[in-house]
Amino acid sequence: MGVLLMVLLRHPMFGQAADQWGGERFTEQSPVGLALGPGVQPGADRLPDAFAGLPAQPDSLFEKRPIRRSDWALSYLHYFQDGTHSAVTGGSGTEELSVKAPVLRWRSEGPKGHAWNLGLGTDMISSASTDRIDAFVSSASAKDLRSHVDLGHSAPWQQTLKARVPSASHKAAGPPDSLLMVQRTGRWFVGIAASVESDYLSFSVRGGLDGVSPDGRNAWTVESAFFRDDLRWGLLNAGYRKPSFLIYPEELRYHEWLDGFRRHSVHGRFAFSRLVDPRTRLGVEGAGVLQLGVLSTPFHRVYFRDASLRVEMLPKRRWRFPAACTAQRFTGTQTVLDARLEGFAGSFGVQSLALRLGGSWRFHPAWQVGLHLRGLVQDGSRHFAPYGQHDPMARYYSSDYDLSSFRSGTVDAALVWTPALPIGQRTIWQSVALRYAYFRRSDGLTAHWFNLDLAWSGERTVR
Repeated sequence: MGVLLMVLLRHPMFGQAADQWGGERFTEQSPVGLALGPGVQPGADRLPDAFAGLPAQPDSLFEKRPIRRSDWALSYLHYFQDGTHSAVTGGSGTEELSVKAPVLRWRSEGPKGHAWNLGLGTDMISSASTDRIDAFVSSASAKDLRSHVDLGHSAPWQQTLKARVPSASHKAAGPPDSLLMVQRTGRWFVGIAASVESDYLSFSVRGGLDGVSPDGRNAWTVESAFFRDDLRWGLLNAGYRKPSFLIYPEELRYHEWLDGFRRHSVHGRFAFSRLVDPRTRLGVEGAGVLQLGVLSTPFHRVYFRDASLRVEMLPKRRWRFPAACTAQRFTGTQTVLDARLEGFAGSFGVQSLALRLGGSWRFHPAWQVGLHLRGLVQDGSRHFAPYGQHDPMARYYSSDYDLSSFRSGTVDAALVWTPALPIGQRTIWQSVALRYAYFRRSDGLTAHWFNLDLAWSGERTVR
């Protein structure tokens, strides 16, 4: 299926940074305000002097109770692709693939800001290339199923700082600078996740901090994650019920090609943005990824110039370094333009540069439309060669076109409806979003995907 699918499927939707923006990895709260009622004047709640010495009396008609808010999101993704360079058959063969992926997410936040979030999803995969691991090629319909779950917790934090306020006069005899107590605020978060399919079992932990400066102009995020993956087949098979062995192409199962079956990954990411004027925000972000263990895909074939055949072989250590610069500009009151420049370099020799341009336009208080274009140029890995082009004396080799040199383009469009429509007494329908994207790569791979997102929220009193 290639790395293109792996990133689509193995990256949760809510906020985990992609480990590579370069190699065509498809990587993307409003406060409630209270106002005074009519006829109420500022200061009207002050007691007259005649009552100054008496204790305040509670209002028997109103009892303030804490509120817990819950947010729900239901998403459905339908992705399909086609191409002629499947890594399963050595870089030559159909890449036909279809994925149907529903996901349900829930987030609950208490009156003190502590929040829990839960995500559940499954991916139903139909792949022609996977169907060619063994000799019995039935159709473009070899099926696999992946299920995943993630659980997280977050809470607010604050830090009180002393800020020096310059005096109005710059003369030596002017008044001294004054000190003002300000607060820096943000949230910390932790989480765990797991996913399983026929030949893959993954566990991960993550954590991080985000914050906003006292004046609201600067925002930052620091996060990290650790993944532990088992590439053995058998957990979902009734005859084994546990990870048992690596799956090689049928004609290559006479030999144990790969040493080990585990993969470990450590991710770290930092992002910073600044509001440079009331309409413009600029940002930078960078990440580092270290992967150790089995980085080859056991069922990828590689054909050599002497007509020999082996299983893909890649180094057991890989570094990845993605970085990006972002800009967002509010033009008028209904339009937002944004740009993103991405770069990537890694120890396999892959380098890439991508530019994403687009914007969104709110043409009605409840309707918004967006359009983005993305172009990418990639310089491929030194370990890649097409079908039948590898040197038999090479130590590492792959015919996975995700590691090749190519150019690609993506166009995606979105239509969002935000009705804030009450459903019952305590539930509000927040939004409906429909998205479509088209991707094309210079080696002939094409992909389409549709995404439908539904979101609603509710509140209840905590007793």
